[in-house]
Amino acid sequence: MNGSEQHDATTGSTQYRELCEAADHELLRMIAQDRASQPTLARAAFTEFYKRHEVFLHGVCLAICTRHGADPLKAEDLCCKTMLRVIEVAGKFDSAKTKCVGERECLRKAVRAWLANYAFWLAKDVLGRSVRRP
Repeated sequence: MNGSEQHDATTGSTQYRELCEAADHELLRMIAQDRASQPTLARAAFTEFYKRHEVFLHGVCLAICTRHGADPLKAEDLCCKTMLRVIEVAGKFDSAKTKCVGERECLRKAVRAWLANYAFWLAKDVLGRSVRRP
């Protein structure tokens, strides 16, 4: 491995570690701010965000589909549409509007509530009928 390859590998592992340690709202910021300027970093931030929340979001989407009598397989479509929407609107999450004062777990719950709301809003498109809040 030459000097530049070693530097790239070190930089890559440092970025990966930073992504793993970043709070959820920080990942959303990276997704939003770095999409155009650093697409590789934004993609990596989204991948980390997805890994953290895919199981939670799928459960929410399955609950929405079940509650409205839709095919449970539609939950996967709703989950995918929600995650795609996250890429588009990541910059709209404002941690300052939460009541979490730098508390990582509180911010994680706020991000998950935000995700669940997007899933609910997108459910009408996926399920093809009016969806009302319980």
